[in-house]
Order: sequence, then structure tokens, then C-alpha cells
Amino acid sequence: MGTVLFVGCTSSNRPDVRPTALDGVLDLRSWDFDRFGSLELSVEWDFYWEETLLGFNEVENPPVLQFVPGTWNTASLQDSIFPQYGYDTYSFTVLKAQQDVRPK
Repeated sequence: MGTVLFVGCTSSNRPDVRPTALDGVLDLRSWDFDRFGSLELSVEWDFYWEETLLGFNEVENPPVLQFVPGTWNTASLQDSIFPQYGYDTYSFTVLKAQQDVRPK
């Protein structure tokens, strides 16, 4: 007869729910990087098929929301699946608290 003991350590300082990007926006206004650390960017991004976005240039098509990591040929635009090969731009907006913005 044996005994199995499971011991777990958790940090009471770390929140149970981590911020996630919804509709291409990641809200970090209440996230304290000094206390809680970094975040993994496995989130929903804006996906622009066959567009190269440089700054704030105009785009031909609206973005498709795409979960990353993932493959783009599982997403569709107007009921058409994207092909296996091509190029794209992924982006999302990050909302930060004003005190986190540091002057250059």
C-alpha cells in the first residue's frame, strides 16, 4: 500500500484570468508587468490577406479575425478559404495604462 501526495504551489499575487485579445484588441490597462510578468500572445489577431501594412496605410479588405498560433487556411473571407501559400499581415491593438507609456 502506498500514499501519493500531490503538492502544488500557486502565487496569490498572480490573477486567475490573464488578458486576451478580443476582436483584435488586447486591453493591458489593468495588467502590472512588474507584478505579473509577461504575457503569451496566443490571441485573436486582425488578419489581412495579401496586404502589407506599413503604419496606417489604407487596406483593400477588412481584416478577418484569426487565432494565433494557427494556420490561415482555416480562416475565410466571404465564404472563401484562403489558399495554403501567400502572404499576409497580422496586427492587433494594445491598450495600455498612461503611466506605462515611457517617453523615448
